[in-house]
Amino acid sequence: MRLNRYWWVLPALICFATVAKSQDFCGPNTTTYYRLDSSAGGAVMCVLFVDRNSFAFYAQGSEHSRSFRLLGYSYRDGAPQYEQVFNTSFATINGNGEQLQMAAHMVDNTFILSGGAWDEHNPPQRIYQKILESEGVWVRYQGGQTSSVPTLLPIHACGPNLQTLAVDGRSGDVRCLWEAGDHSPAAWLGAGTYNGKSYLHIGTGFFGITGTNWGASDICLPGFYCGRVGLGQLHLDTSPRGAVNTGRIGSRDNRTRYYVTGAWTETWVSR
Repeated sequence: MRLNRYWWVLPALICFATVAKSQDFCGPNTTTYYRLDSSAGGAVMCVLFVDRNSFAFYAQGSEHSRSFRLLGYSYRDGAPQYEQVFNTSFATINGNGEQLQMAAHMVDNTFILSGGAWDEHNPPQRIYQKILESEGVWVRYQGGQTSSVPTLLPIHACGPNLQTLAVDGRSGDVRCLWEAGDHSPAAWLGAGTYNGKSYLHIGTGFFGITGTNWGASDICLPGFYCGRVGLGQLHLDTSPRGAVNTGRIGSRDNRTRYYVTGAWTETWVSR
């Protein structure tokens, strides 16, 4: 395991096989879910749980014969702990050959179906979501056969529904940012290469009254970097000396910048 800023980093999705595979697609740092028996087509979702109140997710697959990638965020809007209903927003990633383009903010459209206690350390077995054009139950992967996932090109662009930032000094690396309400960013997807090795990660935060604790986890595809940065180990600032953990969007020379420090150090700049 490499230390400091680059020990876990991850890029672009390299092509994925279209045949069903008996494997954990997302790896150990996010939770893998497959869409169950959907007439819309095969799909996989990598979920980064913050706690029982919020989670970020990346999904890819087929929706009625059209390939898609998307980044989303779900949260419980002040509901009691025993309620399993979440608001969800998402946006498709486009510009890399994906065929479906959508974005939406929806209320009460995600349900945790698994009974009993669950949390970020013991994720639920089933999640229902009404996103894209179809309803679907997503089942946690626990071995065995899975729905097929279509082949997709590496990620170099985020598309019009997400804020696109480049990593300063690292040509080809991209950060796709998504906002949900006053959470900015609510989630991001990072893709690129470092030292000839690919990485892909999901980032999000715990949005508390005293500030935001940011963290990120790799999607551990074969041959990719595979690590995790816990909540509070990253800081997103809009000034090199600026307000810690606010995550507010700032600009200089009409370009948005985020200064990332903590477990690793880099600067994101709008393209």
